[in-house]
Amino acid sequence: MISAEEIAAALDDVGLSNVAVARDLGCGAERVRRVRAAAGIPPYRRGRRRSYESWPEAFVARTVAVDGGHVEWLGPVSRTGTPLLRLGAETQTAYRYVFRVHHGRDPEGNAAPGCDFPGCVAGAHLEDWLLREQRRARGGST
Repeated sequence: MISAEEIAAALDDVGLSNVAVARDLGCGAERVRRVRAAAGIPPYRRGRRRSYESWPEAFVARTVAVDGGHVEWLGPVSRTGTPLLRLGAETQTAYRYVFRVHHGRDPEGNAAPGCDFPGCVAGAHLEDWLLREQRRARGGST
């Protein structure tokens, strides 16, 4: 007979369901459920799990700094090429996320790179409607 300690040790792999552990150990899934509950191990959750613990961690994992202060996006993009930042089931554009972090406010309208590096996600290079208008008023290029 499989001991409760052996079941609890097998449950250390949070990606395994009660049924998977029971199958691997040759015991009943109900017994695994009881051991999980008694040991205070959270129940198995189906579905997509977070690859990263936080938005900053997800962003850093999908970017690389390049010459000129640009930051290249290596993650997923929308059909139109906009960098998409995902954390679990939540999605936001990388432009919006970085703009908010860098400028300390939400962008007015769309945030987009104001530099010539395609898809750049460097905070200092992102502009919203207000910053684009200010640049135009100073005589900067569009």
